Amino acid sequence: MLGFVKFGDREWKPEELNALEAIASLFAQVQARVEAEEQLRFLAEHDDLTGLHNRRALLAHLDARLAAGQPGPVSALFFDLDRMKAINDYLGHTAGDWFIKVLAERLRGVAKGPNMIARLGGDEFVVVPAAPMDADAAETLAYQIQSKLRERVAIGGELLTRTASIGVALGVPGRDTTSDLLRRADQAVLTAK
Repeated sequence: MLGFVKFGDREWKPEELNALEAIASLFAQVQARVEAEEQLRFLAEHDDLTGLHNRRALLAHLDARLAAGQPGPVSALFFDLDRMKAINDYLGHTAGDWFIKVLAERLRGVAKGPNMIARLGGDEFVVVPAAPMDADAAETLAYQIQSKLRERVAIGGELLTRTASIGVALGVPGRDTTSDLLRRADQAVLTAK
């Protein structure tokens, strides 16, 4: 909102009013553009379904965390929901999407704080704790998250539950790359399954 105050009894001339309206219109256009750019930035780094960070944001975050001189180790907890296809086949993709949304909210709740939580796509999620964490602490966090994800979800009159296979990997800043860390975490998930 743009406001002007006049002092005295002077009347505004039509050309002055037109100039003020033009200035106000320019400010409104700039504000709309800033909001649109912020929305595009958000969409570029977040998953449409869950609002969690996406693969692009995760990779950028891990690149920064694994840069030389950063504190470490950097933990990556890779989650893969088991038998998700059965929900989609039995209740439909809308129910599957709802299930994933509920689990994303649970992930936010249990991995709260400045931790990076990302959905890689489908039924795969990654949590990167904000603070350096050794293997024992990362496993403890993984078990806490796994326990929360096992809780039942009500969908269409059904109470559903799914287990999550979790792989934990640690990366050393300056030595390991993002792809190294994620590859080890993915391999750990396959071992856990």
